[in-house]
Amino acid sequence: MITTQLGRNLYSPNQGTFGWLQVGDWRCATVEREWKNNERNRSCIPVGNYRLRRAVHKISTPDPNDDYNCYEIVDVPGRSAIHIHIAQIVADILGCVGVGKSHGVLKNHWAVMQSRAAFAEFMSRMEALERLDSELWI
Repeated sequence: MITTQLGRNLYSPNQGTFGWLQVGDWRCATVEREWKNNERNRSCIPVGNYRLRRAVHKISTPDPNDDYNCYEIVDVPGRSAIHIHIAQIVADILGCVGVGKSHGVLKNHWAVMQSRAAFAEFMSRMEALERLDSELWI
């Protein structure tokens, strides 16, 4: 069984929560909101084991073609629509998880870098697990 894990290394007020996401032997950097008592759209998710499923990440533009497939972390108490998606800084996310190739600084904000490339690799790994009929958990 291939495991998917979300780990956290650093919590910083106003900058976010930074860590890593691992799928098998592949790992990427992550950014989440800081912990705010599991408040919807304002907090990182609480520590726990959660199922993953495919979802569509809707972009707030008039063009529906901007929306894209992602994975959703489900069954988090009191929360919904927690996506793993493209994002670089904490302002890009509302209680979701942004992925990147590494941690860095972007316009004076702590960030994850090369988010689109890391997200493409993440999706490829997860889709391969789906083809193997694996249960997806984080």
